Amino acid sequence: MVKLRETLFFHIDGSIRDRHGRIKVAANAKMDQNLVNSLQRELNNDMAGGAGELFNDAAGYEIPITTLTQISRKITTQKYYDAKISDYVPVVVGEGAFSRALMTYKTGLNTTDFDSGLIRTGANTAATMADIQIEGDIVPIQNWKKALTYDIFELEEAGKTQVVNLISAKQEALKKTYDLGLIQKAFIGTTAQGNSFTGLVNHDMTLPYHVPVDAGVTIPVSISSMDAIQINTLVGALIKQYRIATGFTAYPDKFIIPTSDWFGLSELLDPRYPLADSSRYAVLIKAFRQQTKNPKFEIIDTPYVQAGFEKNGLLKDRYILTVNDPTSIKMLMPVPYTTTLPGTKNGMDWESVAYAQFSPVQFLRPAETQYFDLP
Repeated sequence: MVKLRETLFFHIDGSIRDRHGRIKVAANAKMDQNLVNSLQRELNNDMAGGAGELFNDAAGYEIPITTLTQISRKITTQKYYDAKISDYVPVVVGEGAFSRALMTYKTGLNTTDFDSGLIRTGANTAATMADIQIEGDIVPIQNWKKALTYDIFELEEAGKTQVVNLISAKQEALKKTYDLGLIQKAFIGTTAQGNSFTGLVNHDMTLPYHVPVDAGVTIPVSISSMDAIQINTLVGALIKQYRIATGFTAYPDKFIIPTSDWFGLSELLDPRYPLADSSRYAVLIKAFRQQTKNPKFEIIDTPYVQAGFEKNGLLKDRYILTVNDPTSIKMLMPVPYTTTLPGTKNGMDWESVAYAQFSPVQFLRPAETQYFDLP
């Protein structure tokens, strides 16, 4: 006999009996669902010491069930905000592996005097020199590592469970920890562990060359609340401001907006005239692609540009025009996420280490990334 609860037992013939051997449920009988639920609740209560809660061990492996409970092979995992960094800023992988810093040369002309190069045929005119200026932009490389540990008991238990593998779950959790942390560092930087650097959405404005900021002039209200007149003039005003700030040397490739504003872009610009391609998004993307002469121009969203999200330091929602050009802006991953082979010193405890290298977002031509804040 296998004890199920205090007064009822599973008998070897498949029936359920009380302590005196009296049959309560015949073998192969179809049980009432209420009885099944009652048995499960009482078992949970007994195993939890009367607390009325499901008993679990520390790892979550040991969960008491009756023989009438089937384990689903599908696992529900926790979900987090996720984003592909390369959708927002160019990512360069493998360059400068295991270095402490990486320097990028920047060159420019010292003069734009074309007329001094004009000569008269037959005249003894010396050629003027064209000069350039060279400087280096150094970005520090950040090292990261975390250990994954487990013992022989967990290793053996992992082989016994048919659905959940604790070792694999730990490995997946460690990789997710890295992914989520890297996303946050790309967007807003960090001040942890003695480091101090900013990200894509909060560039350091104390630098001599910093990202231009338009404080509530070009975008006076959220785009989702703009009327038709404001929408129709918005793109032209944004591109004009961008071109002036870059000295008419560049066009943006993407427009990053708050997620809270993204939800309103599917609304019709004028519900009275529900024409095809008349949503706010359709009107905006068409105008951006015409103005920039770029059929691949993108409008993308992220909550990281919303005021106060994840302690990003923003007091107002921010919109960003930027380029998909690693000679202008980039994030380095000299060593992508890598794990060592598991090893043990005593045959009982096992450990592997995950490690990586990354850099802050590097603004090589800061004017080509521009912020537009709400007032």
